[in-house]
Amino acid sequence: MKILHIMQREKFTTSISGFYDVHFRGGEHEICYLNTAGKDTLINTDYTLPQREIYLSGSLMRDVRLLARELKDGEYDYIVLHSLLFSPALKVYLTLYRCLKKTVWIEWGADLYTWQPAGRNIKSVIRKKLEYILRARIAAVVCIFPPDCEYYKNTFPRSKAKVFYAPYCGARSPYEGVEYVKESGLSAKAGTDEPVYVQVGHSAAPIVNHIEVLDSLKKFSSENIRIFLPLNYGNMEYADKVQARAEELFPGKVICLREMMPRDEYFELVKKIDIAVFNTYRQIALGNIGQMIYKNIKLYMPSTSVMYKYFTSNGVPIQPFENIGTGTFDDLRAPVWTTDEARFNEYLEDYCLTKNRVARWVTVYDDLKKDLEKSKET
Repeated sequence: MKILHIMQREKFTTSISGFYDVHFRGGEHEICYLNTAGKDTLINTDYTLPQREIYLSGSLMRDVRLLARELKDGEYDYIVLHSLLFSPALKVYLTLYRCLKKTVWIEWGADLYTWQPAGRNIKSVIRKKLEYILRARIAAVVCIFPPDCEYYKNTFPRSKAKVFYAPYCGARSPYEGVEYVKESGLSAKAGTDEPVYVQVGHSAAPIVNHIEVLDSLKKFSSENIRIFLPLNYGNMEYADKVQARAEELFPGKVICLREMMPRDEYFELVKKIDIAVFNTYRQIALGNIGQMIYKNIKLYMPSTSVMYKYFTSNGVPIQPFENIGTGTFDDLRAPVWTTDEARFNEYLEDYCLTKNRVARWVTVYDDLKKDLEKSKET
C-alpha cells in the first residue's frame, strides 16, 4: 500500500510530519507539501520518511496541471489530505481527475463545520457544490474529535465514506513524562495576594467570541484579576478589536500576545493560567484544551456546545459559560473537581497515553489496507 499525505504550511505541520516519521516508517507513507513560490522549504532533512514539495503559482488552471503532472496519481493507493483548507487548485484536481474514491480527509474543525461559502451568486453556488462533493464522495474521513463523527454522518447522510476517530497528534505526546496535576492552581492561590489569571480563547478566531467573554468578565475589573489573550495568529483585524476592548475594560490588567514568542517563555507564561474560557459552539483548540484539562485549569464553555456536552459526559469538570454572568468573583475563582472520577480517569488514559493515540491511527490505516485488498480481489 502506498499513501501520499498532502500538507501545507501550518503551525502543526512539523509535528504532524514528525508523527509519521516516527510511527509509520514501514515504507507505505510519503509526504507532499504544497508550498507557495518565494517561501522557505517545508522539507525537514532530519526525517527519514520520503518528502517532496510542490510550489504553487496561484493561477488556478496552471496549478491544476502542475498537480496532475507532479502528484502522479497512479502511484498511490490513497491520498490523505490534512484538512480541506487547501488551495482551490488541489480541490479541482481531485475532482477532475476522479481521485475522490481514494481520498482520505483528516478534518480539523472549521473545514467540517464552517465550510459553506456565503453568497448566492453563480461563483458561490459552484464553489458550494464543489466543496460538498469533496466531503461527500471521499473514501474516508478521520475525525479528530468523537462528536465530529456523528456530525459528518448527519451533514452528509448519503456519503459512503468510512468514518474514523483518531486524535491529531505529534511524534511525542505532550503528556508523556508529565504527571496529571491533581491540585488546581486556584486552590494554591486561595488566601494569597496572587492574581487570578483568566485566558480567553487561544487565537484571533472570531468564532471564540472574545468580546462577549470580556463583557461578561468586566464586573470583575476591580478584582485581583489578569486577562490573558493569545492573539498571535488568526484574524489580525479582529485581534485589534479584541485587544482594544480588553484594555478598555481591564486597564493595566491585560496580557496580550500578538507575536510568536520562544517556546520556553510561552510555557512559563501559560503556567500562570488558572481559568480559561472558550465561548464557542463547535470544537476548536482541542490540543490546548486537552493540556488544560491535564493541568487542572478551570474551563468554561457554553452549556449547549458540543465540547461541553462531550467533556462533561466523560467526567471532565467543565463549567457553563453562562455562570460567569450570574456568579460572583468567589464563584469564578473557586476550584472544581470531577464528580465522576472513574469516567474521568478513563478519559485521561484513553486520550493522553501515546500508545492509545498511535493505536487509533494504526487502526485507520490497517482498515484502509483491508479495503484495498478486497477491492483488488474483486
